[in-house]
Amino acid sequence: SAADFQNIWRNLGYTDPDLISAFSYRDTQDRKLEGWEVELTANPSRNVTLTMNYSHPIVTTISDSPGRRAYYAKNLAEFQRGAAATAGQVINGRAILDPTAIATALQNIDNSFNGFTPGTLANGLVRHSVNVAGSYRFTEGTLRGLGFNAGFNYRGHRKNGSRDAQIKFGTTAPTVLQTAQAAYDYLWVDPTWSVTAGANYTKRFGKYTARFQINIANLLDDAKPQWSSYSTINANQLTPQLTAGSAGSNPRLQVLSGFAQLDPRKITFTTTVSF
Repeated sequence: SAADFQNIWRNLGYTDPDLISAFSYRDTQDRKLEGWEVELTANPSRNVTLTMNYSHPIVTTISDSPGRRAYYAKNLAEFQRGAAATAGQVINGRAILDPTAIATALQNIDNSFNGFTPGTLANGLVRHSVNVAGSYRFTEGTLRGLGFNAGFNYRGHRKNGSRDAQIKFGTTAPTVLQTAQAAYDYLWVDPTWSVTAGANYTKRFGKYTARFQINIANLLDDAKPQWSSYSTINANQLTPQLTAGSAGSNPRLQVLSGFAQLDPRKITFTTTVSF
């Protein structure tokens, strides 16, 4: 929340660099980690190896940012006075610059606390993880030394936020209880998966053993976005030229925002010689 704190102090009329430019904050977070995991390895024949791993983690927040919360609470009365003021009004001997910017920064900070309510699931938690891999190797005959392998990686729904209290309860001034309740209304991003495959051939040449291998990452060339976060868009933020509430103006929204993508399908050839 460093940028939001800086915006608040700046628009309250402060000029101290420690508040408006150099301000930063690092704090602690306590989490409880539990869950279970199972792994299976099978060799149905001397040629085949199969492995599977499944995990179901549960990570809950015990406490988060105690110092930042205390700092916010200590200065909240002054922050709220600035948000309720009019531009140019003098408070504590300083002229208020932009009350709307103060109010927006306050809401951003509240949103950052939302989702870290004690007992809630931690952001970034993946509910189900699965890894499956298999290989087959010819051990006799003309194809002796040739092997194939493939793997599948699945990550289930990931918790990446909580419902905005204003949206959930249809109010611009949610209560402390409503904010806490909204923190338990989780937002999830879609599952992700990837597939790999490969083949290899091992052959002895005199006293040397050579291994030729081809690996294919992202076999299906999956380019879909892998979402990682949600962002809140304030009412009328997308259409500031329109009067609030008029046809075409946007309501307050929460939308998928940050994402990553797998690297394109990649084919790698390697050769290893042992002697």
